[in-house]
Amino acid sequence: MLLKSLLLRDCMNVECKTVIGKEICHTLAGKQYQKCFSVISSKTNNDDEMEKRIRRLSNAAITSHRHPKAIAKKNILPHHSKQLHDISLNALQQAEFLRRSQQEKLRKLNQRLTKSLNEKVERIKNFLITETPTVKDFTNIPGPKGLPLLGSVLEYTPLGQFSPLEFNKALQSRHQRYGPIFRERLLRDEFLYISDPKDIRVLVHNEGTAPCRPHLDAIVQGRKQEGLPVGITALQGEKWLRNRNAINPAMTIPNVVKRYRGTQSEIAKDFIDVIKAVRCGKTGEVSGFDEMLNRWALESIAVVLLDSRLGLLKKKVDPAAESLRKCMDVFFDYGARLTFGVPLWKLWNTKDWKIFCQSQKDEFKYAGYFVEKKFKELKKERKQYPSEKLPTGCPMKSHQQQGKKTKSRSSFSCLLDHVTKNTTMSQKDALTVCLELLAGGIDTTKTAAVFTLYRLSVNTKHQNHLRGLLRAENTTLSFDEHNAERSEFSKYLKACIWEAMRLNPLTYANMRKTEKDLVLSGYKVPAGTTVRYTSHLMNLQDDKYFPKPKNFIPDRWLNRASPYRCKEQFTFTPFGHGARQCPGRRVAEQELDLLFREILSNFEVNYKHGEMGTKVRLFNAADKPADFSFTPLNS
Repeated sequence: MLLKSLLLRDCMNVECKTVIGKEICHTLAGKQYQKCFSVISSKTNNDDEMEKRIRRLSNAAITSHRHPKAIAKKNILPHHSKQLHDISLNALQQAEFLRRSQQEKLRKLNQRLTKSLNEKVERIKNFLITETPTVKDFTNIPGPKGLPLLGSVLEYTPLGQFSPLEFNKALQSRHQRYGPIFRERLLRDEFLYISDPKDIRVLVHNEGTAPCRPHLDAIVQGRKQEGLPVGITALQGEKWLRNRNAINPAMTIPNVVKRYRGTQSEIAKDFIDVIKAVRCGKTGEVSGFDEMLNRWALESIAVVLLDSRLGLLKKKVDPAAESLRKCMDVFFDYGARLTFGVPLWKLWNTKDWKIFCQSQKDEFKYAGYFVEKKFKELKKERKQYPSEKLPTGCPMKSHQQQGKKTKSRSSFSCLLDHVTKNTTMSQKDALTVCLELLAGGIDTTKTAAVFTLYRLSVNTKHQNHLRGLLRAENTTLSFDEHNAERSEFSKYLKACIWEAMRLNPLTYANMRKTEKDLVLSGYKVPAGTTVRYTSHLMNLQDDKYFPKPKNFIPDRWLNRASPYRCKEQFTFTPFGHGARQCPGRRVAEQELDLLFREILSNFEVNYKHGEMGTKVRLFNAADKPADFSFTPLNS
């Protein structure tokens, strides 16, 4: 064994200039030493003689590599030296080949990195503010001139060409006339509109840790008038950031969101039972399906916020829960009229203003009923079990067990439990937070479900593909329900939801207030400017950004190499971006995943009422009733 090791070591002494070459030489030597050893040992009588022959042989091989003709001059085991010489030469040739291949790969990598670096440098140049003749003044930004004091407000009245309920058409007309950037004044308020994703990137990259998003005046003024808390959405700066950080652990941590999956899955199953009970036997349609989806969405988000079932899917619906759902529907409808229409409500109390204020008052009344009920339950539990040793069957314990792998700071049953246990938030502020998340979680989730159902109904191959993935999961013994969001079904469904929201966006514009001077589309925009960016309105069906923009192609969001993928970052941000992005994104995705698992397992879905479009509300909605036809799969 000693001699074998010696032979292997000496065979590895062949010089090579590259690390790769050395590795190959070692490998080849390791493969060939047994053959060389057997040849040498057959011609020697003792170990001493064998060791001498091995050393002479390896030295000769190395010498022959340095000076190929030297071995011919030294008659030292020429046959065996030639064998080692051939082995060494072959290894070096392979090493040289790999070295050149590596050099070529490094050269190409260097080219890509250089190109990427140059692109980033160009982007950075765009972010920098430089006083050069190419940067135009803010006052040179085009836009409608309007009238003194009034601005262009009359154009959104019966005397003008636009309707507040078709605000999207007004913005499209403005962009087509003035380009990707324009400014408009409505009474005392002035807005800058941008649609170029490059400008949106500049805006986003210059935000701080607490970006300023202007509140909607109608909501804030209505709450103040009724003596209600203004809420977290109206806060800015450190106050907003403190409240946002207080709710994030219960809404954004994946393992925490999974805790609610069990109860939300039961809600989805109850929803299917309701469809089976009320669907028409001839057409398969469900009367009032929009309202049913609203009830499902409110019931699902209440689990996250209150750890409670509201009873909206029972045969006898809870009156308080149904009243809460109805007043929230009024809130979104009239909020859009006041926000996008002529703000006459700022001059006197109009009829729409009174209805809107009453809806907010009712929201706090009915939401307060459920929040107060949960507060009493939590106080009772904490007094009875101060060390958090909860009894078997307690909802809080079941949630803790489902999320036992999370950190200790996540040991809470719902958002309300968390903010009252781990933050200094008052009961009134906690009520407002719950109300705002209830409102945000109902309308958007319901609308996303409607548009996704519509797109799957008119693109049945994608519906069938999802159903096939679901059946494959059900027949797979290794399927992990706890990590269901990583399954092929969930990934493909998420792509379908994003593609549906691209074709029918939930919102046409988002807002920010600039924190510093910026250059947007070649114009200097001063700090404090209210910017509305409208990429969702102008670019989502433009082939400049999305090849085949009218087609429903979920693969855009699955495959980074897809030729149909979005061409520009910040063209489509359905949940917002940065610190101000939607806090309920993970919750909404989980709710939709569970809902579609149940629907596609039980029904084939069709829609026979023509093309479904989008109408403007505070969040967009379908312009037609969601009269889908549900055909049981077993028939």
